Amino acid sequence: MMFGSLLISVVFPKFKIHWAVLTALTLTCMLEFLQYLKIPFMQEMAHNKVFAYLFGNSFNPNDFLYYFLGAFIVLVLLRMMERSSAETE
Repeated sequence: MMFGSLLISVVFPKFKIHWAVLTALTLTCMLEFLQYLKIPFMQEMAHNKVFAYLFGNSFNPNDFLYYFLGAFIVLVLLRMMERSSAETE
């Protein structure tokens, strides 16, 4: 979640922090759901070690808990960083 949120913040610098985290969370959950659907394209790509490492190769419903927990932690950390940088200006 941290990498995705930061990447979205860099690619779309006008996004507010909560939108970057929400976008990363949404994309991550969509990817997990695609694994559940077992789309042939995704299953073929899972044979590629790089793809399997980056995007996973199986559906695990427990992952959603970790995604939401990660999004919450990232949101709190980024808000703290934002406040800290505002105080130093």
